[in-house]
Amino acid sequence: MRTKLEKVPDALTSKRPLLLTASKDKPVLISTLTDRSKVLLTLDLDDFGPLLGTEVYGTLVTTTRDFLVSQDLG
Repeated sequence: MRTKLEKVPDALTSKRPLLLTASKDKPVLISTLTDRSKVLLTLDLDDFGPLLGTEVYGTLVTTTRDFLVSQDLG
C-alpha cells in the first residue's frame, strides 16, 4: 500500500474582504470556502440575503428551494 503525502495550506487567505455583516455567520461562510464547496445553502435571509444568488469566491450562495429548482429537482 502506497501513501501519497500532499502539502495543503493551513489557512484561507484572500486579497478581497469578506463581505458579511453578521459576525456570527462568518464561521459558516469561512468553513464553506475552506472546504471549497461549490454551493452554500441557507435559509438565513436576514444575514445572507444580500449574497443570495451571487458567488462568493467561487461559492454560490442560495436558498435550498432555489438550488433544487436550478437542478430540476423542485
